[in-house]
Amino acid sequence: MTGASTASPEEFNMRQFNLLTGVSICALAFAFSAAGNAQEALPAIDVGAATPGPAAAPIDSPPPAAPAKPFSESRVPESVNHVAVVASQTKEEIDQTVNVMTTAETFKYLPSVLVRERFIGDRNATIEGRVNNPQDSARTILYEDGVLLSNYLGNSYAYPPRWGMISPAEIERIDVIEGPLSALYGGNSISGVFIVTTHMPDHFEVHASGNAGGQNFTWFQTQQTDIAGDMNILIGDRINQFSYWVSYDRLDAQGQSQTFSNNLVNTSLGSNKAIAAFGGVFAADQNGNQNLIAGAAGADHNEQHMAKVKLAYDITPTSRLTWQTGFWSLVDNTYVDPYMTTAQGSPIYQVGKKSEIGLGPYGDYAVAGLEPSHSNASHLMNAAELRSDTKGLFDYDLVGTQYNFLRDYTNSYVGYGFTPTATSNPLLPTYSINPAGSNTNQGGNFWRTGDARFIYRPDYDLFGRHIISFGLHDDLYSWNSVQTNTVVATSNYYDSIQSISYGKTNTKSVYGQDEWKFLPQWRLTS
Repeated sequence: MTGASTASPEEFNMRQFNLLTGVSICALAFAFSAAGNAQEALPAIDVGAATPGPAAAPIDSPPPAAPAKPFSESRVPESVNHVAVVASQTKEEIDQTVNVMTTAETFKYLPSVLVRERFIGDRNATIEGRVNNPQDSARTILYEDGVLLSNYLGNSYAYPPRWGMISPAEIERIDVIEGPLSALYGGNSISGVFIVTTHMPDHFEVHASGNAGGQNFTWFQTQQTDIAGDMNILIGDRINQFSYWVSYDRLDAQGQSQTFSNNLVNTSLGSNKAIAAFGGVFAADQNGNQNLIAGAAGADHNEQHMAKVKLAYDITPTSRLTWQTGFWSLVDNTYVDPYMTTAQGSPIYQVGKKSEIGLGPYGDYAVAGLEPSHSNASHLMNAAELRSDTKGLFDYDLVGTQYNFLRDYTNSYVGYGFTPTATSNPLLPTYSINPAGSNTNQGGNFWRTGDARFIYRPDYDLFGRHIISFGLHDDLYSWNSVQTNTVVATSNYYDSIQSISYGKTNTKSVYGQDEWKFLPQWRLTS
């Protein structure tokens, strides 16, 4: 049975309005349709010399964006990218905006970043981010394709990232994550995470390039022309699921003097004797005290070689196994530039015992600090990675690395050149030679790291969408440093030991993070 219902006057008027609206729309549609059919039925008429205009081109909608190829995008995790400030540059942008000879230089123009590269090839190029300084090197992290290259054996300018293991020519992109905004990175990320993604070919490629630069440096009595050159060659190919990338990079660079022999005035010789000398420059220090600048030191000449082999096998279109081995070597020499000479014309690098440079009314000075040095290093890196990039329900990234100081030492002089010692006649000092030196050996240092990162993107809605990240981290750093006294400064053979330092530190950690998008414009990360 059907029951009858009675409508109120307001409901009746509304129904009448809806009915009339529907009838009107149908009538308009019929009228336009009839007009179109009538137009098609009419014969064509040529009026005078009128010519028909060109037919309007159909407007095509833009094609949908192609999905990104696996392993072709930034290595910044999406859960980090959503909440952190990330500064990035691609290879094309770097090539157009930066004159690059070292990988460290690619970061120097990004916001809130300072790279302490005092000259091209400076091995002590630490990174300054938002909350650290260049002497606080352990508060940043550098990754290359998931490989940790930060040197956490110490925390100072002497423990920079191992930039030499990355050729600038192999860089695909760089990213800087500003600050500690994710559980995915440990406490060292407090001032930023620096990520380098390198190239992996999908067809046969050969690249070769070289560049050079120079600078004039003038300060006090030092006048230098420093030149630098870098060359590299890279070969790679992809054969079915297998790909390889072989690179070689050579850098030969000179740097300006880094320090000066600053010597405070002595008001009295006391029991010392004076040596007559010529040259030098007077200058005030930061406290306004008069100093005698006796020379410049630390002018660097470094030659670096880097060779690397990367092998990759695509197990599936979205999972890849990668192995890379890198070898880096360094030969580094620092030079001095003395400003002063004795009456006989012998350069003054330092003075002997109970001797000072006597400059009459200008005071007496105990000159020192002009000793050259020699360094030699060979480092080896190995890394393996198994990674998936489905961008779907579940992805993982498993990385194991080892970094070894096969050889790393520095030889310094105790007394370089002829050392003048004062006599009763300031114009006739005696001279001696001290071939001894000191050696600092860090060969045997190493670190091992392991990371297991997982990301889960459930396809169901639990009061919003979730991205869940979790993983494990393990690292072992081993420190070994021996300082010895050598019979000859240029030799590693020693006759006594100054100090021995050694130790190990191990960090194990577990992390979990949930990014919850509970409203279209709101995310909560915990």
